[in-house]
Amino acid sequence: MLTATARHARVYSNWSSGVFALVRSDGRLVTWGHPAYGGGLGRSAHGEAPWNVAAVTVGCRALAALLADGRVQTFGDAEWGGDCSEVQDQLLEVVAVHNAGGAFAARKANGTVVAWGQPGHGGRCDGLHDVVELVSNHMAFAAIVAGASCRVVTWGNAECGGVTSESLRDRLKDVDKVEASSRAFAAILRDETVVAWGDAEWGGDSSAVQAELRQVHRVVPGQGFVALKRDGSLVAWGGTAAKHDLTELTEVHQVVPSGRAFTALRCDGSLRCWGDAAWGGRHGEPLLRAVRWVVGTSCAFAAVLEDDVVTWGDPKRGGDSTAVRPLLRGAALQALVASSGAFAALTAQGVVITWGEAEAGGDSSAVQDDLHDVVEIFATGSAFAAMRLDGSIVTWGHSHWGGDSSAVCDLLRPQNRARSRVGRCKNGRIGVDEKMGFKISSTSITTHIS
Repeated sequence: MLTATARHARVYSNWSSGVFALVRSDGRLVTWGHPAYGGGLGRSAHGEAPWNVAAVTVGCRALAALLADGRVQTFGDAEWGGDCSEVQDQLLEVVAVHNAGGAFAARKANGTVVAWGQPGHGGRCDGLHDVVELVSNHMAFAAIVAGASCRVVTWGNAECGGVTSESLRDRLKDVDKVEASSRAFAAILRDETVVAWGDAEWGGDSSAVQAELRQVHRVVPGQGFVALKRDGSLVAWGGTAAKHDLTELTEVHQVVPSGRAFTALRCDGSLRCWGDAAWGGRHGEPLLRAVRWVVGTSCAFAAVLEDDVVTWGDPKRGGDSTAVRPLLRGAALQALVASSGAFAALTAQGVVITWGEAEAGGDSSAVQDDLHDVVEIFATGSAFAAMRLDGSIVTWGHSHWGGDSSAVCDLLRPQNRARSRVGRCKNGRIGVDEKMGFKISSTSITTHIS
C-alpha cells in the first residue's frame, strides 16, 4: 500500500475585511467575498491567482500573497495597498507581510522593510534595517530593531502612534514586545514595565497608572489596554478599560475584550466584567463558575463551561443564545469563533451551532445540512467559513463579507478524490484576537491519502 501526505490547506481572514483567502494544498490561492477588495481570485475575470503561495495577509480592502520564493503579489483596492507595482522590484526575499488599514509593510530576510499603500497609514518607509518584528494597528506600524538597545521605530498616522517624540524614543529601548489596539501601541520592556503611545482614548497615554505598571507579563488591547501582572492583578488605561476600579480583582489568567467592555477570567473559573453594559460589561450570573474560556463579538461575550455556554451583552449581536441553548447544553464544544455580531460553536462531533445577527453569520440554516465533519471555523467581520475533514469549505453570512462563495465553489471542494484515511487539525481553538478589528485566522489540515 502506498501512502502519500498532502500539503497543508490554510485559510486566512480578518475582522476588518470582507474577504476569505484559501491556500489550497496544491499552493493555489482562492479568495471569495467583496470583489473590489480581492474576493473572487481563482476566476480569470478577477485576475490571475498566484500559485505556490506560502501565506496571505488580509487587509481592510486588499490582500497580499507571500509566495514560497519570497516574492509578493497584491490584489484588491489599489488605494488601500492592492497595488505594489511601485515597489515590486524590492519585494524579494520577504519573510512576513503586515497590514495597517490602507497600507502594507513587508519584512525582508536581511532585516529591511518595504512599505506601500496610503502614506497616512504607513505606506512609506525608508532606511529601516535590522528589524526583527513588525506590529501594526489600524493606521500605523511599529518595528522592533535588533541591537544592544532593542529600540522601536514607528511610522504612519501620528495620532495613532506613527510619530514619536524624542523623549518617547529614548524610553522605547530594551523592548521585549509590542501590542496594538486600533489606534495606539503599548511596549513591554525587558524590565517588565510598559510604555504606551498613540491615541489616548485607545490606550496611548498610560501616565495615570505608570507607577503601577511593574512586573507586567502581558498586555491585552481593546478600547484601551489592560496589563496583566505576574501576581494576577490588572492595570487598565484608556477608554473603556480605565473606567472601573480593578484593584480587588486578583488571580486573573485571561482577559478578553469586546468593543467597549472587558471580561477577566480568574484562576478559579469565575468571571468579572466591566465596561459598557450594553456591550457585555455586565452579565447576569455573578456566581458563574468553572468557565473554560471566553470569546467576544464586538458587543457581546460567550463563556464556555464544561457542558454549557452562557452569553451576555447585546442580544442581537450574540448576547442572547436562548434559541440554541438546548443544542449548546451538553454539546462538548471544541471551539467557539466570533464574527463582529455572531458566534459559531464547533462540537466534538463536527457539528456547527450559530446564533447572533443573521447577516453577521448568526443564521446558518441555509447550509446546515453541509455543516458536518467540520474541523475548523473562521470569521470575517460578518461571515463564517467552515473547513471540513475532507478539505471542503462551507460559507454563510453577509455575501460581501465572504458569506457567499458560489463564484468559486468548485475550487473549494475536496481536491483529492481518494479516501481520507487520517485527518488532523492544527491550531485547536481560535477565539477573538484581542486587537479589535484585526481578527486573523489560519489553519492547516494534513490528510494521508491511501
